Amino acid sequence: MSASAPAPRSSSDRFGILLERRDDADFPFYDGRPVRLPAWRWMLALAGCVVAYLTLVLPPVATPEQGLAVRLIATGIGVGSVVVAWGRHAASLVRRPRWADLGVLAVFLLLTIISNAVVGLLFAAAGVSTNANSIESTLLDPDPVERVLFFIGFPVQMVLEQLLITVPFLAGLAAISAAGVSRKPAVVVSTLGAAVLFGLLHLHAYDWNVLQCVLAIGVISTLMHLTYVRTKNILVAWAFHVLYDLASFAVIMAGPSPA
Repeated sequence: MSASAPAPRSSSDRFGILLERRDDADFPFYDGRPVRLPAWRWMLALAGCVVAYLTLVLPPVATPEQGLAVRLIATGIGVGSVVVAWGRHAASLVRRPRWADLGVLAVFLLLTIISNAVVGLLFAAAGVSTNANSIESTLLDPDPVERVLFFIGFPVQMVLEQLLITVPFLAGLAAISAAGVSRKPAVVVSTLGAAVLFGLLHLHAYDWNVLQCVLAIGVISTLMHLTYVRTKNILVAWAFHVLYDLASFAVIMAGPSPA
């Protein structure tokens, strides 16, 4: 028995040109393209992401070599779970890069830097305390081996982190759309939900500062995710994440050395 054909896509249900390109690219799965995934495939992908995240944050790491191994293993679990759950359709997360993607990266990096500064000023004005990322101790460690191994594993870990925001977004989009909600509100709700979740996943890195993770990290992750909304290409979002974090690391490493 063949499934009914997906309804034709309407250009009126897309966001304006400032956010979405005027092309035929769209998010996978929510409207039955390239396929409508059954619930068990969504659950398998989400469960794999959970296991990958726990593998990343729970094991005690005593050496830089162990830290690198944990990053590689956790990312392998996340990627492998999505591939097993979605099969060949996992490739729908990736599109051919375009030169215009460089402009997307530049614009959203600038927006994120400005937004981060505004959030920081608002936090200071409201007397909200913030905590340093626990990774600062690694960046400021004088041992060159630890730094080198960190920067080898760091871009690999960013692959997992992109899955931790993109897979919940797509799952939410599919679930909300299946309930009869139109595309625009479904994208907004799924984006905000995934961003808040992604911020909460950083609680361990910011000494369990909930406001900082939900608001500050939530704003950053929303803008990061909008690069995926714009391009429909998780590689662009990954590149944004890597570049933004590298810029943040450069600021930390260029600052005054700890006493």
